[in-house]
Amino acid sequence: MSDQKSRHHYESWIARIRNRRDSVDTRPPVERVDEAEDRKEPMLRVLAPSDRHVVAMDDRHSVSAEQYRVLAARLEGLWRQPDFQKIAVTSALPGEGKTVTTINVGYTLARDFGRRVLLIDGDLKRPSLWRYMGSKPSTGLSDVLANRQSPEAVVRSLGHEQLAVLEAGLTPLNPTRLWKSSAMKQLLTHFEQHYDYLILDTPPVLTVVDTTLIADVVDGVVVVVRSGATPKSALQKALGLLPRSKLVGTVLNGATVPRSNYYYHVR
Repeated sequence: MSDQKSRHHYESWIARIRNRRDSVDTRPPVERVDEAEDRKEPMLRVLAPSDRHVVAMDDRHSVSAEQYRVLAARLEGLWRQPDFQKIAVTSALPGEGKTVTTINVGYTLARDFGRRVLLIDGDLKRPSLWRYMGSKPSTGLSDVLANRQSPEAVVRSLGHEQLAVLEAGLTPLNPTRLWKSSAMKQLLTHFEQHYDYLILDTPPVLTVVDTTLIADVVDGVVVVVRSGATPKSALQKALGLLPRSKLVGTVLNGATVPRSNYYYHVR
């Protein structure tokens, strides 16, 4: 895509978001979840027909794909600010759709906005990105940090020439020590020089301590909430464990809604 076309595409999506200003709900996430439960109206309606359905690739003209473009455009606005390049995608509990959200928004940023995107599987205990790459896990993050592989040797493309994936890896490492290590910070700095976005698929907040540590090394955190499934108490606790200054927004996943109405939380 040429620079002129990329700029036109970007500007058209930004214009569409500006036209939706009256639909932006800026209340705290838990308050909006209360209302969503009562009125069945989510914050950012991202419809996921199945947990592994990458609509941005397979059905890019669908309502779901359009909503991922809305989220991507929001991230684009933040990306233009200084020091906003590393994004963690998490959830309160397992099974809320954080991995499919990571892939869909990453693909959208690569294809529709012309960005160089690296998806990193930051869940070393229960990795998920490999399921979209092949039949079994491959070398990745932990192998690089253990000095068994070079970064370039384990990064692979996914669906688009500007979208790459770094799997969790095969070498057993202590995740708590990993995320606090200078080696991890150096590796992320290395990737920042080659990609516009680093999007980390992280463990659920309430299952391990890893995500709170990851939040310290990224620039922003997106929290995915499963419509009709995430307990309010779990979301409230998860948000309380994350640094408020890093919270980019919340995505309500798996809701069935009409095309004409959107709600999304902004920082």
